[in-house]
Amino acid sequence: MQSWPSAGAEAASAAARTVVAGLAASQLLARRRHGAAAGLTAVLAIGLLSDGWSTIPAAPAPTAFPDEAALRGQTVLRLPVGNLQDFGPQYRAVVGGWRSVNGYSGYEPRYYEAIRQGARFEVDGLFEPFRARGDLLVVVDTDQSRLMSLVERQPGAVCTADAKGTRQYRLPRQPMSAPADRNAASLRIATATASCPSAEAAVDGNPDTRWVCGPQSGTEWFVADLGEPADAVFAVRYTMGESYREFPRALVVETSLDGKTWEPAWTGDLIAATIEGSLADPLTAPATLSFSPRRARFVRLQQTGKDEVWWALPELAILSGR
Repeated sequence: MQSWPSAGAEAASAAARTVVAGLAASQLLARRRHGAAAGLTAVLAIGLLSDGWSTIPAAPAPTAFPDEAALRGQTVLRLPVGNLQDFGPQYRAVVGGWRSVNGYSGYEPRYYEAIRQGARFEVDGLFEPFRARGDLLVVVDTDQSRLMSLVERQPGAVCTADAKGTRQYRLPRQPMSAPADRNAASLRIATATASCPSAEAAVDGNPDTRWVCGPQSGTEWFVADLGEPADAVFAVRYTMGESYREFPRALVVETSLDGKTWEPAWTGDLIAATIEGSLADPLTAPATLSFSPRRARFVRLQQTGKDEVWWALPELAILSGR
């Protein structure tokens, strides 16, 4: 894999040399007589030709997966995931005719950071949104024992092939809990307070503004006050948009009627919710966390994970079933 970027760097270097030579030649020719200019032009032409005779060694094609016939037409995730490791899976998908979860081309989809973090922290929710849409085929290097364990503990996981240091699995389709109704009423948030300044930026109705706090140390919090108790509060939804990399790594959601006594509502990692929201709405990348309906005035979000990335909230909504 390392030969791919090195070949590209060599090509870029050759192009840069040609440009620099051309600029230098233009300056020299402007200062010389006609006869000298002709000789200089000939020397430069020979140099340019010799540079063109150099060759850039072709990188070997990425190794084929164990049973590519079984992957055709399927959705395939290659682990490890991210950055230069994605060139191979993209190439194999184009050649073999399947949909690759890995990769990007000039940009990355907004679910991709959650995939990277899901693999990094070995989170089961990494697979859920894809399995909700059909079978998921997963290919893992056999020297990645922890990632193989992550795949093998998934319900229904079956190893279908094993060859040349790579193991192939099938995770059968599995329904995912339906997210909250997108048409549910969004309650007006009267005020907001938080562990970092400018909490109002997350509740101003403008997704281009945002509240940020971090790096994520496990102590950050955000409280939304509805101003008065509301019935059937059953979900929080926050849109990430351009801040998709800065989702909370783990979250506890609680509700309260008086701001003093708190009732647990939701707890866990945000990997599945973040991927699902970004697949369903790639532009706004919303994450929806549903819980049992209850009467509440205050909703508190406590970030309990740890990461060097900051926590961002571009826009927060509290949903009610009424």
